Amino acid sequence: MPQPAKRSRITIGDTTITYLPDGFGAHNPDVLFLGVDWTTRPGHLQDGQLLLSFGSFLIRAGDRRVLVDLT
Repeated sequence: MPQPAKRSRITIGDTTITYLPDGFGAHNPDVLFLGVDWTTRPGHLQDGQLLLSFGSFLIRAGDRRVLVDLT
């Protein structure tokens, strides 16, 4: 069953990217992705809805910090 994303982190060299979730919502998949046959993608829907997570990314590179939030 789909779940909202959790905080996660990846490090490449001296750069670390952290995903900071701040919410999620259930959406009608047919509105967002027209023509997709969801029967060929089992496990992606919960009660017929697509669960999407929202959040931002914290990028740390050396002594710099950048917060990327597109919402």
